[in-house]
Amino acid sequence: ASSSSAICPGDSLFVGGDYQTTAGIYLDTIPALTGCDTIRTTTLTLNSNIYLTGDISICAGDSVFAGNGYQTAAGTYYDTIAGTIGCDTILITNLTIRNPVSASATVTLCAGDSVFAGGDYQTTAGVYSDTFLASNGCDSILLTSVIVNDTFRTNISVYLCPGDSAYADGAWQTAPGAYSDDFLSAHACDSTVVTTVFINSFIQVQSDVPLCEGDSFFAGGSWQNVSGNYIDTFLASGGCDSVVTTVLTVYDTSVTTVAARICEGDSVFAGGAWQTLAGQYIDTLQSAEGCDSTVILNLSVDTVIPIPVNAAICAGESYFAGGALQTVSGIYADSFIASTGCDSIVTTTLTVADTFLQTFTVYICAGDSFFAAGAWQTQAGSYTDSLNSISSCDSVIITNLFIETVIEVFPAITICNGDSTFAGGAWQTQAGTFVDSFIATGGCDSVVTTSITVADTFYTVSTFTLCEGDSFFAGGAWQTTAGQYVDRFLSNSGCDSTEVYVLSFDTIPRSSSSEIICDGDSLFLENDWQTTSGVYTDTFLSSNGCDSIHTTTLTVNQIAASGFDATLCEDATTTLSVSGSYFSYLWNPGGETSAVITTGAGDYVLTVGDADGCSDTAAFRVSESLVSIFATPNDTTILQGASVIISILGGNSQLNYSWTPSTNLTCTDCSTSIATPDDDILYTISVTDSLGCTDVATVQIFVDTIPLPRIYVPNAFTPNGDGVNDAFFVYVKNELTFHLLIFDRWGEMLFETTNPLEGWNGEYRGKLCNPGVYVYYVDVKFADNTEPDDFSDYQKGSLTLIR
Repeated sequence: ASSSSAICPGDSLFVGGDYQTTAGIYLDTIPALTGCDTIRTTTLTLNSNIYLTGDISICAGDSVFAGNGYQTAAGTYYDTIAGTIGCDTILITNLTIRNPVSASATVTLCAGDSVFAGGDYQTTAGVYSDTFLASNGCDSILLTSVIVNDTFRTNISVYLCPGDSAYADGAWQTAPGAYSDDFLSAHACDSTVVTTVFINSFIQVQSDVPLCEGDSFFAGGSWQNVSGNYIDTFLASGGCDSVVTTVLTVYDTSVTTVAARICEGDSVFAGGAWQTLAGQYIDTLQSAEGCDSTVILNLSVDTVIPIPVNAAICAGESYFAGGALQTVSGIYADSFIASTGCDSIVTTTLTVADTFLQTFTVYICAGDSFFAAGAWQTQAGSYTDSLNSISSCDSVIITNLFIETVIEVFPAITICNGDSTFAGGAWQTQAGTFVDSFIATGGCDSVVTTSITVADTFYTVSTFTLCEGDSFFAGGAWQTTAGQYVDRFLSNSGCDSTEVYVLSFDTIPRSSSSEIICDGDSLFLENDWQTTSGVYTDTFLSSNGCDSIHTTTLTVNQIAASGFDATLCEDATTTLSVSGSYFSYLWNPGGETSAVITTGAGDYVLTVGDADGCSDTAAFRVSESLVSIFATPNDTTILQGASVIISILGGNSQLNYSWTPSTNLTCTDCSTSIATPDDDILYTISVTDSLGCTDVATVQIFVDTIPLPRIYVPNAFTPNGDGVNDAFFVYVKNELTFHLLIFDRWGEMLFETTNPLEGWNGEYRGKLCNPGVYVYYVDVKFADNTEPDDFSDYQKGSLTLIR
């Protein structure tokens, strides 16, 4: 039998008893069922890959998808497109970078001017950037440095007298105002001087000055004492003349004489004080004009006529004096006008004689009498007598009369047997009724009839036997010792009741012991199970009914053995021991009875004991640190300039990683690195954990110099979670629009995206899809708004999901 097969470069076919990679004729012998061999001849043809070369030029800062990535540097990039029916198509991209055109300019402005830069009119100093399109299609950047020179403005103030002038605004100015002159500064910018002219006017002042006769005032250049107008000229603060006109008025002085009369006791203000005596007094005053005016006063004093009057009245009467009706003794003054016109004073001395009112209270015994109200009275009541006093005024006596009755009292008294009380004129010790007569406070008889009752007293003796430590209240306190104690109480009748207590005490039996228990055991003491060391007291009832006390000293032997966990490298050993010294040791497993053992990985329990038979256990866990890693992908082929992510799986987060060689690696000391080798390379990754345990993995990367086209669609993927080909991606570069859809064989859409960086993970509505063949549809437009020439090859196709 014969057949023909074709393979692509790098592929192989198992014929001729081995995997063949070169063209030729290969023979295979297959044993037949009939016993004769079957010879199969295979003619193997080696097809060539398709190489496509494209030249692309971009501006600096832009990027283009080539070499399985977005490229920004000039160079040759290779992309491999897997052919659906033939061998791979190798796309070679020659990338050149067009540099932008840069230019700079410097512009100098005066303050207030502007220049168009940076896309706007600029008025402040700075560097502004404008971007234009250069002839090569890239940006042309113009940097404009703007320098702003200052303009100057100077303000000057000039003060002139009327008729003077100042040079401003190109002329001699005589009127007030602001005048501007412009000059050119050293930077060719305006320098402005603003002159403000002020005109100082003549100062004319008129001063009115009053002057008294005999005084003088300096005006008109000399001392003046005559009324008139006088003119003086001075230099003002502004440098101009100031004219002062003085209007001088001279006023006369005057002398006036007056006479005045006052009554004795009155006063008048003269001579600078209040005057009460006749005489001449002189005052100097100021007139309305401020000059002296002299007043001479001749003062006369008229006398006052006094008239004395004595008057007497009885209490309750009144007398007119002091301008009113008076009812109390005193001196009252009344003033009248005499013939001289001064007061005539009448002084009245008024005496008010008393009337008398006396009240008496009188007690008499029933049957007696008392003289009141002009008769002998025997009834209780109030009686009034009126008499004439020596001053001829009334004297009234009021007598309040009370009648005292005989007082009778019947007290009842109880005395204790042996006591006595005074009744019936003697000390009584027996029960009975006794009568006594006394003089009351009113002088009348008072009769006391006393009933006497004699009450009994009590005497009792009691004997008690107590336990040691008990107490009994007797003799007014709690007693704890044997003896005789007496208490006295009041009985219901109020007499003494005597209680005698005879006390005796029985002793309490006491005993003690010591006990030892192991930690975790317990002993019933003090009505509870005790687990800690201490002294415990228990009380029991003895034969005499008193407590029996037993004291137990409890000791708890505590053995606290603690183990530990250890981690070893594979096949290593370690030493296990427990802190402290013990009477016995037992290891399980193993059965060793030593304090220390040497062993490998496993779980161990040590039981230790003391001389009292107490024990404790300690657990030990010895684990092996199994550093077992593998790299993914293990062996792979990439295009030159492309990158591959190498992940180290297994181990733990405490590993240290070492990559050999470390060239062309983005990360050289971590579990994941991005490799971009230029040639075929073998990476060796060594890992070490915190214990120094190690493992090694290797990754072989083959670098293919054949580039990929602008679009590449794989025909299979394996979403099994191993980190390799776990999602289906369509690889594109420089795309303008992108649309990918995935369908099953029945036409149901399972996945859709417009993001080329988003791939299908082999799931639909959260569930895993079955392995098999699926249909994809992809629609791409690139940055130049074109589609690939062979777009129809990729518009619709099949892909295989492998698990």
